[in-house]
Amino acid sequence: MRNFQKLRSAFYALEDLKEFMMLELVKVDDDQAKYKKASVYPLPDVEEMKLPVSTENGEQVFFVFRILFDGVLPPYFESTKENAHDAYRKLLRKRYETGTTSALRLKREVPHFEQAVVYIKHHFSDLGIRDLDNRNRKLLLDALRNNQIIGDDNWQQCAIYEEGVLSKKSFVEVFVLERDMLPHFLLKMQANVH
Repeated sequence: MRNFQKLRSAFYALEDLKEFMMLELVKVDDDQAKYKKASVYPLPDVEEMKLPVSTENGEQVFFVFRILFDGVLPPYFESTKENAHDAYRKLLRKRYETGTTSALRLKREVPHFEQAVVYIKHHFSDLGIRDLDNRNRKLLLDALRNNQIIGDDNWQQCAIYEEGVLSKKSFVEVFVLERDMLPHFLLKMQANVH
């Protein structure tokens, strides 16, 4: 148990160091515009994709909103009365929510999905064991809800689909689309893999 506490303390110290390093990077980066009103982490990439779908009514186009975050999604941490790790949680919320908000400000229009599917694709750079249910997806869902991309993340308005894949580097892709388009989207994703 003592080793666990030491490792957890070291992990939080590493996050503080990462925040400090990102602040310093912002100061020396030539492209200051991309950090405007951003958190200390790099802004996520945001794009709206148009995917053609063949239906019985002919060719149709549906929209998929994509957000890409560098690195892996952090794990959940149990809170204890002695140490609730509020500062760490605030730092993470700032990274995902404020970063998403800042990236969306660069777009003219932001899509809104009433009956949404949020497809979270974790790209891992190695084969280490990582349980997806231990990843803090609440950060992503709150960022989507607070930026009104989805109405709410309750079961009546939002479904979640999640998977992990091996990649050259670690990052998280978040796709948001209308729920009835999920089968078409998954077929397109599978076709792009092969």
